[in-house]
Amino acid sequence: MTIFILAGLCLVVSIAVLNAPKDGPGRPPLVSAYNLTLGLFVVYIIIPGFLILLNSGEFTWARSYGGTIQLDLSLAVAGSGLIAFIFGATLARRAHFRTIVAKTTRPSRHAVPIVVPIILICTGMLLKLYVVYTTGGIDAAILRLSNSAQEKAGIQDLQASSIGIRTLSGLADAGAIWLVVQSLRDRKNLAFSATVLVVVLGTSYLTMGKRLALILPLIAIVLAIHAYRHRLTIKYAPLAIVGALGLGMASLLVRILLPASESNTRVDYNQIDYARGSVFNFYFYSLEFSSVEMISVVRNARETILGMFGGSLEAFVITNIQPIAFTIPRSLWPGKPERVYDISYAITAILNGTSLDGAKAGYASSIVGTSYVYLGVFGVLIGLGIFGWVTAVADGALKRNEWSVEAIIVYALVLTLVFHLFRQGTLGWTFIVGIMQQYGTILGISILLLFRVNKTGRAVRALDSASEVRLEVKAKS
Repeated sequence: MTIFILAGLCLVVSIAVLNAPKDGPGRPPLVSAYNLTLGLFVVYIIIPGFLILLNSGEFTWARSYGGTIQLDLSLAVAGSGLIAFIFGATLARRAHFRTIVAKTTRPSRHAVPIVVPIILICTGMLLKLYVVYTTGGIDAAILRLSNSAQEKAGIQDLQASSIGIRTLSGLADAGAIWLVVQSLRDRKNLAFSATVLVVVLGTSYLTMGKRLALILPLIAIVLAIHAYRHRLTIKYAPLAIVGALGLGMASLLVRILLPASESNTRVDYNQIDYARGSVFNFYFYSLEFSSVEMISVVRNARETILGMFGGSLEAFVITNIQPIAFTIPRSLWPGKPERVYDISYAITAILNGTSLDGAKAGYASSIVGTSYVYLGVFGVLIGLGIFGWVTAVADGALKRNEWSVEAIIVYALVLTLVFHLFRQGTLGWTFIVGIMQQYGTILGISILLLFRVNKTGRAVRALDSASEVRLEVKAKS
């Protein structure tokens, strides 16, 4: 039965691709919120399903919740979410939203003097280096990439002040992203811009240890290539998925092998149960691809998870609304909770046999599993339907005939949030990872918007021509 469910999911995704949104010239671009979500279903639902099937239906991280029947039921729930997502996106396109390309007499090639992103890059890099220097040097920064290596070496976590400076250092990331996108558009200084971007992102990764920081710049680059160099249509989807998996594997291995080398620790894949001596098993059976297993956990332990939060409504508020309020200073909100709670932490608590407060990390069940926690299968249908609607609204930006640098970067930020929301499933965690941890980058982008000039060198107001596309809500007659 499992193979038939997986084949059905593959068929649904293949048919859904035929209804992918089109850009201004009428071609379906590779990168859109709709296509990204379909790709995430493939990577986090279909591929793990096949992996578990190859493992005789046995789970790796949630073994007591495994088995062929549990796998089939979890895939069926995910399949219902996939269909709801497609329905929501289709309904939004056909019923209410239409995209109008706004006519403008303003020049389309606004630019930022190269000195501005260079200043941001230098400022941000100095902040990154300051954090490294004041928190133990490059050796300590490398060891912090791995929790086990950090604990073994006795390296302390970063203090709140250092984390704040590191976040502000995202100014460099903003400058580097803008520099590359503008170079792709203007077809000059590309080698220099690409080199700067690699150095900045490499430093960001080593100081932050979060691969998620790479998503925004990578999406922006792909969008810029599509807009300015070569049309990347949906036919490149298989290559994009393989590339994403390869990049994910490489970045994970760097985060594990580099600290191991620094601490003189040998990684023996034969000693890792699920790796079975293979680096590929080590990656593909890692927590990276455990969403289907975690969906099985929430299906079977939904009441227990809700009990940790006090009920469905309380779980929704605590995991979606309350984390956003963490932006309020404690001086204004003395009773602000000490930590953020997420559905993924409840899953970890169940699997490890601890309380919610005892969970140190979260096992993500994707938006499918999180929606199931709130309202069961009905929650999956509602949650994924709304998600499909939202992606259709976001993809209205594709109808523009010309892309400005700022439009590409803002759309890339939207797609990054789509990724986080699908992967984690809660608005709160998406806000923390996609917005709060990117405050420096967002500030840098805002500064760059203030320094745009047109072809004649006159300054352009930051809000002028911010979008060449507007969405209008029109009641269906």
